[in-house]
Amino acid sequence: MCGRAVQTQYAVITAAKTFGASSQHALESSYRDETTNDQQFNESGRKIHHNKEASTIHRDNFNMSPGMDVMVIYQEQGKLLMNHKKWGLISRSGTVNKPLFETDKDILQLCFANLCYNARSDTLFAKPTFSRLALQGKTCIVALDGYFEWKSTPLVKGKQPYFVYRNTNSKNQQNDGREFLSSQQRQPLFMAGLWTRVSTGQVDKPTIDSFSILTTEACPQISWLHHRMPLCVWDVDLARQWLRNPSERLKNQLDDAAKQEADCFAWHKVTTAMSTLKFRGQEAIQPVKETTQSVKTFFNTTKKSSSDDKSAISQTKSAKTVYSSYAVQVEKLTSHTSAIHDQHEVLIKLEENPRAEVVTKKRPLNDLTSTTKQEVSGCQSSNTETSSHSTPHKKSKTNLSPPTPAGSKQQSITSFFQRKR
Repeated sequence: MCGRAVQTQYAVITAAKTFGASSQHALESSYRDETTNDQQFNESGRKIHHNKEASTIHRDNFNMSPGMDVMVIYQEQGKLLMNHKKWGLISRSGTVNKPLFETDKDILQLCFANLCYNARSDTLFAKPTFSRLALQGKTCIVALDGYFEWKSTPLVKGKQPYFVYRNTNSKNQQNDGREFLSSQQRQPLFMAGLWTRVSTGQVDKPTIDSFSILTTEACPQISWLHHRMPLCVWDVDLARQWLRNPSERLKNQLDDAAKQEADCFAWHKVTTAMSTLKFRGQEAIQPVKETTQSVKTFFNTTKKSSSDDKSAISQTKSAKTVYSSYAVQVEKLTSHTSAIHDQHEVLIKLEENPRAEVVTKKRPLNDLTSTTKQEVSGCQSSNTETSSHSTPHKKSKTNLSPPTPAGSKQQSITSFFQRKR
């Protein structure tokens, strides 16, 4: 659970009736005032004035975050009560010299300070802060219309928000968002939690109540969305036991029941605008209409894009042409380099053994420049002079013919390459 939820008056009244909270009548009056017209008249034509104090008990909040007031069911002095508490557990107390907060902004920071708006149920009795509250009976039930979860998707920049709520479909199939359910059609989710009360150090508001929602491992149905989920209590009797007689054994029982429940959740995509807290209207939970592209629209878009991208295509073709010309030049340079390297090897062998017959690799030099040919011819002429002044070698057993003097019919290297031209 990421820390965003929805709580409407209908969810609060439904929870109060289910658990028999003492604030039930005031809540019913609040809901009646909010759902009727602003101006109503009796039979004599006089305007009816509603109870303004009762109508301000709770208002719909479609984008609730830690630090805000939430209606919570809890037990105190043997009675089940329902009252506002700050979402986000505040465990430390304030003093007169050092008050806990001074402004509402400070309260918001306190609720976010230790990230205690959620508490892991699997380590609940292992951490002193939470185990102490559970053993003291500071347990509660939070009734919410649903909560938000985010999931990364390639179709949306950032993350796509989803609204997760209780599945009320008779066929036990998750709602894909095509049929939007109002708050009166949805049943609330009952979530297990812990609450506490600490001193603030202020005279006008001496104490402050806060709570935390328990989370557990996600059930298989929504594990694709997030690996954790709120600890939802599907059995009302177990929820009453959590309020009246909490224990580690009961907590484990709630954990197992939450993970094994199937087809209890429904969800749909909502607008990304709800990611900001200023977006608190009912539009925050409205399903997003997913548009599908038809075949005709697809081809029209493709045709339009192809006509618009003619310049890009022509640039690509010109780039390919330039690349091809560069490739041809590189191939020619490679061939020239190989030819010069072969001729250099021939000259080295002739210097070492002028009488030996050297088999040269006949490589065409049609593309050689005149400068390169002159260098090769110069090297060959200097080699000929060196060979004429060299000392004659002894005749070996192999029948090597003696060097032929200049002017004979034997072909020199220079004349060989000139003939090849």
